[in-house]
Amino acid sequence: EKPTPQEVVDFMLEQKGLSRADLAQWLGGRSRTSEFFNGIRPLSIRQIGALRAHLGIPADLLMGFSP
Repeated sequence: EKPTPQEVVDFMLEQKGLSRADLAQWLGGRSRTSEFFNGIRPLSIRQIGALRAHLGIPADLLMGFSP
């Protein structure tokens, strides 16, 4: 079973010694970070780009599908 975007981000945070709180600056605040992890709102293109740049996660994993 393929991991969810949330699981991928959590894994990369752990690998880099970061926490979800560290994501607020890249995702637009703590409430937006919470909405992503709770499945309320998907990531925007800007947020996907920021996570790709900072955590090295391929965009297709953050969008929830792969080719």
